[in-house]
Amino acid sequence: MIKICEEGPVFEPKFIFYKTDKWKNIDKESQKAFEFLIKKLEKNVEVFDTPSYFKEIPKYHQIIHETDLANNFQIYYKKDKNKLSKEMRDAIERGMKYSAKEYTDAIDFMKQSYESFKEVFEDYHGIITPSSSGVADKGLKSTGSADFQKIWTYLGLPTISLPLLTGENNLPLGVQLVGNKLDDLRFLGTANWLEKNCKDE
Repeated sequence: MIKICEEGPVFEPKFIFYKTDKWKNIDKESQKAFEFLIKKLEKNVEVFDTPSYFKEIPKYHQIIHETDLANNFQIYYKKDKNKLSKEMRDAIERGMKYSAKEYTDAIDFMKQSYESFKEVFEDYHGIITPSSSGVADKGLKSTGSADFQKIWTYLGLPTISLPLLTGENNLPLGVQLVGNKLDDLRFLGTANWLEKNCKDE
């Protein structure tokens, strides 16, 4: 299995790059680095408009995430909520207010969205996106924005972040590869190909 992943794809892989509405949140240095990557990979990458239903995903992702959070952490919230961060308390409180119908609708939309999206992997090895809006934040207070993970998490797709580019202050900048469900060998082999062929030197 490791040998297959190390060998990578039999044919040169093809990727999709979506410049989502979150692109405006990326710092200028990171934008330049990604534009360099897309140009370097121009024979392997096609730039597409974001599917229209992607705009609904953050809303439904939030409903599922916060409802599950409330269900799993309500015992700690009821016992001593002051020991939880304000962000956690707020999320749990919102999660307690969603109706069963809202949660069910969010699950149904997730299934429909994946059924619509999975055809992409018949012609492409994966999607490449930024991992974040820039290089890693200083300190341990935050892991940074999750804007570039929510869509793929919601769809249940595997992702891997590869430090292929260089951003602000000469720090590594992650390139996120998104693959299909239950297709680990092709996914990891493609990631290996990217790492070998696209390192920003």
